[in-house]
Amino acid sequence: MKHPLKAHAAAILLLLLLAPAVCRAAPRRIAFHNFQLTISESETAQLFHIVDQLSQWDQFTHKQYVRWAAKSLPLDDQDRGFLQQHVELRRRHGWGDGLEQAFLVDAPLDTAVRDAVRKGLLTEADAMAERDVLLHFAPRLAPLIRQQAPAMDRFVRQLVEDHDRLAPTIAELLAFCEIKTPIDVPVFLVANPDDKNGGGGANGGRLVVEIALSARSVMLHEALHALLVPHRQEIEASAKASGLDASVINEAIAYAFAPGLTDDGTPEDVLADGVVRLHLRGAKPSDPYLQFYSMALLIRPLLRQSIRNHETFSAFLPKAVRKMKAYAPSGSGAG
Repeated sequence: MKHPLKAHAAAILLLLLLAPAVCRAAPRRIAFHNFQLTISESETAQLFHIVDQLSQWDQFTHKQYVRWAAKSLPLDDQDRGFLQQHVELRRRHGWGDGLEQAFLVDAPLDTAVRDAVRKGLLTEADAMAERDVLLHFAPRLAPLIRQQAPAMDRFVRQLVEDHDRLAPTIAELLAFCEIKTPIDVPVFLVANPDDKNGGGGANGGRLVVEIALSARSVMLHEALHALLVPHRQEIEASAKASGLDASVINEAIAYAFAPGLTDDGTPEDVLADGVVRLHLRGAKPSDPYLQFYSMALLIRPLLRQSIRNHETFSAFLPKAVRKMKAYAPSGSGAG
């Protein structure tokens, strides 16, 4: 006969051996009419996003991760070699063409790699190369990810509590963007070393939100990007006809909405503050964020009026483009 205590201890040991190394919160679904957010704290997604920012492969990577690494995560030659490997993969694939779909997922890293190859998102060589990069940085980024887990949980709880207050805004946004069929948007929360400077992204059909004081506004900003995907050709045609840059039009509209309208009623005007801050720091007219924020300020009253009057995006876009064109320096796009 087995000793009951020994049997119990053996069972506990077996459970520990079979349990995953890191306990992950299950994805949380927050549903509105015709619009559902599936919110994940996936470690794979966080690793990919943070490494992506550290690599500085593109002008729009977020610099707070680089500043944090300079103080808390000094990079050696091996680190820089892996980051360069990521840069080469990134530049070959670009935004939204395989890497996001492969690694912004709610799955362990090895599962994500297998799925990416099986679905034809990446070649086996590219998938394994990125796996090596993320495995290298996993233990070094683990403390930051663990430290930020409570902030992510608080953000999700706050979203749930704010559901009824957000519902009218989401309904207005869906009507504005002419969304008539249900849409499910995956949202990946990412640890952020700077709680005052957040950001996000909307690429490959996925949203990323870096947890910060402005996280809800960032999520709404990126959600609008996702909802405007069906209007991409319309935006590009307007840009071509007006001589403006399509990315400036797209970002100006998203920034005019969030934080431009979503922060109304607070003591600060985040959008106006951003323009002033960039000017005081000596930003040149060609600075993309100065263009985004300035044009967003310009069209914010139009956007507010269009949403209040229940206009559609297709009715709003020509008015916004005319306003931006009127203030854009001749021959320099939006610059």
